[in-house]
Amino acid sequence: MVILELVFIFRTKDLEYEREIASANATADKLIYDYSFEMEKAELVAGTLAEFQPLNFYITGTFDTPSAARDYYHDSISPMIAPHNNVKSGLRIRVYHNDDSKTYPLEISGSLREFTKKNFTGDPFTSARPFWASVDCDTYHPVLSYFRPVFDAGTYKDIAYVVAVHIKESLLYSYIKGESAGERVIVVTDRNGYVITSTVRDYVGAVFSGIAEETESGLVLSGERYEAIERENENICVHVLISSDALNRQLARSALQILLIGISLFVISLLLIYYITGKATAGMEELIKKMNHVDRTKIHTMAKDPTEEGSRDEIVQLDSAFTKMMQVIDELVEQVKADEARLKDEVITRQQAELRFLQQQINPHYLFNTLESIRMKLILKNDREDANIVKLFAESFRRYIDMKNETSTLREEMSFIEKYIFIQNYRLEKKVNYELMASESTLSCMVPKLLIQPVVENAVIHGIEPKDGPGNITVTIARQGETIVIKVVDDGNGIEKEKLRELREHVYGEENGGSIGLQNVYRRIRLIYGEKGNMFIESGEGTGTKVTLILTEVRDV
Repeated sequence: MVILELVFIFRTKDLEYEREIASANATADKLIYDYSFEMEKAELVAGTLAEFQPLNFYITGTFDTPSAARDYYHDSISPMIAPHNNVKSGLRIRVYHNDDSKTYPLEISGSLREFTKKNFTGDPFTSARPFWASVDCDTYHPVLSYFRPVFDAGTYKDIAYVVAVHIKESLLYSYIKGESAGERVIVVTDRNGYVITSTVRDYVGAVFSGIAEETESGLVLSGERYEAIERENENICVHVLISSDALNRQLARSALQILLIGISLFVISLLLIYYITGKATAGMEELIKKMNHVDRTKIHTMAKDPTEEGSRDEIVQLDSAFTKMMQVIDELVEQVKADEARLKDEVITRQQAELRFLQQQINPHYLFNTLESIRMKLILKNDREDANIVKLFAESFRRYIDMKNETSTLREEMSFIEKYIFIQNYRLEKKVNYELMASESTLSCMVPKLLIQPVVENAVIHGIEPKDGPGNITVTIARQGETIVIKVVDDGNGIEKEKLRELREHVYGEENGGSIGLQNVYRRIRLIYGEKGNMFIESGEGTGTKVTLILTEVRDV
């Protein structure tokens, strides 16, 4: 028996080591995925802000007084940037410049030269990497930064400003602070070995090669030997370090405990065998057989076995107790199953009801009323052929907008929008010039049905129709991985500053009422895609309007 225990101890040691390695590999894979996602988000935010028209005007424009500049910033730019610069956000957005001719202070702005002096790894524009480790000029904490130059909207030349999205060290640390189970140390470095974050807080800001010595038996940190599991992308490297010395000590203690317990149980067993064997063999064998065959399919059957109350036979009492335990377990399992089914049905029902409520707000009567007017006009002109064509188109489109299918391809959505523009041009005497800019591969993506049409309708009714003369509407669709960015741009009359602020409060707010078009689109995006989906509204009086939709985790047909 002792020999078997020794074999078990050594086998347990090997299994424990293999389990720790497998767990460390899973942790490293998860961390590099999470960090890559945060970097993609930072790139998306920086790209959107670099093309943000109010920010471009704020940088290139001339203001009479510093207070005028601050007012413009708080009204037009702060609503886009402030959510990222609060205490709870993992990002920090800054605008860095090399233009010393400005006579007024820029909000969220600083000197690019000053920033470059304080960063650890060099000039971002000569590093040939999209991300690089640096130091936040305000907090002096390490950050992982992504930079996008700002270009003049007219000349498309660099105007000496860059938009920087810094990923805070506190956000990077939040991903690893719960992953340091057991004897692990996690270190995240940039490509130069600079430690961006670590579970050992003293390592942050150091150079990894300065704190870790590579030997033939592995890495040595603070006198301990570690085995390294590494994952990297083009910007960072995640090191999951397993302490070999600590693991060996723990396994040695466990082996000793198992050996002592085994010897003790062996001695106790020898003392009890004689007493128990003659008295309990028959009943115990049956009970052991019953226990060894317990599974979910038999619990319900065992729970119906009869129980004998009042017996003084210990085996009978044990069997009765076991049967009662099966009864309790069976009841609990059935209760858990019922609760899980009820909760699942409640969640599905609530989500379907919310989606159905939002979808039913989309009223397509405008289209059918317009088509019916066109058809009647053709009938009065005795143009029966064209009247019948319009009627057939209306009937086919009525079937298309049936919300039984909640998604469609972008190609189908764009086809519908082209028909909508055609109908509006009939009403407005070809006043709308429409253009679609998208690749064929992008048009095969699945999106919620009737998500883009309300935005285009808003551009026609509020942008082009009140304008003197014809107007242009351009829909641009771009794909970035699993993210689709849709921009609807018109050159209509635009929206004055106060009305734009009221429109944003209405769209992003919780209250209903007023125009439901853009508010409906925003709520559907948040309901379907969560925090990863978003909608931005940009406009200015006399400069037209741009609405940007961001859809994440889209799939192809």
